[in-house]
Amino acid sequence: MPLCLSPQFKYIIFPSFIFSFALVVNTLFSVWFQARVALYTDSKAEILSLVFNATNSNKIDWFSRDRLTHSPWLDLYNETIGSFDIQGCCNRTFDIVKSHGGCPADFGWLVVTSNDCAWETRFPPRTVLYSNRTTFIHWSEYGT
Repeated sequence: MPLCLSPQFKYIIFPSFIFSFALVVNTLFSVWFQARVALYTDSKAEILSLVFNATNSNKIDWFSRDRLTHSPWLDLYNETIGSFDIQGCCNRTFDIVKSHGGCPADFGWLVVTSNDCAWETRFPPRTVLYSNRTTFIHWSEYGT
């Protein structure tokens, strides 16, 4: 499925992200001191990136706010975090969430969906959703 962009959408769909990223994670931490998560358009233009200090980390714990050195979201450094985890809540992965308040009250920055909530079922399973603002968003407010 191609990247889906619209000025009115708060989310961008890029389902192949998780598969290409998973290939890098398995070998990254034996020699690297930095990890980077990036999303790209079909034309290979970078949409966003997160950079982490991966020194003395493993293939799971490098992905945390404590290790974050660069983020496109200005509020991510000081907002309360409900989850910042590769193995996130509710069968989701790469879950950076402000709160899990029950599906209608979920707020966050980045998630790879699992289709457990109505806001996820609008997309194919394993779709990457993220805030295209400089702050967290309400996942249920798609297209507003």
